[in-house]
Amino acid sequence: MILANTHLHRTLVDQGSSADILFKPVFDKLGLDKKGLRAYPDTLFELRDTPIKPLGFMPLHTTFGKGTKSKTLSIDFIIVDIASAYNALIGRTTINRLGEVVSTPYLCMKFPTPEGIATIR
Repeated sequence: MILANTHLHRTLVDQGSSADILFKPVFDKLGLDKKGLRAYPDTLFELRDTPIKPLGFMPLHTTFGKGTKSKTLSIDFIIVDIASAYNALIGRTTINRLGEVVSTPYLCMKFPTPEGIATIR
């Protein structure tokens, strides 16, 4: 998936996750201000062997797709300071908001836009 407003690749679409997660190295690379973080009261589990206390969360406008076949949503990303092979994790709430269909055999997702169906590989 491409997060068009950040030009970052290697984003995991996780149909089993209820959270949208942005990893701290990406947060830093985007030049986001820690002052914009809001407190996140819960602990996250299953990202690694031990529970993770998030740094906070931040709503970010995120564009999926390119050009006329794209959608922009405000996503409340939970910021975590752990290493990952990915830049972000997109959970099922956002998947549902997009109206997205994920095809694991084809390693792509599709979602409707006003200009037709967008495909992201």
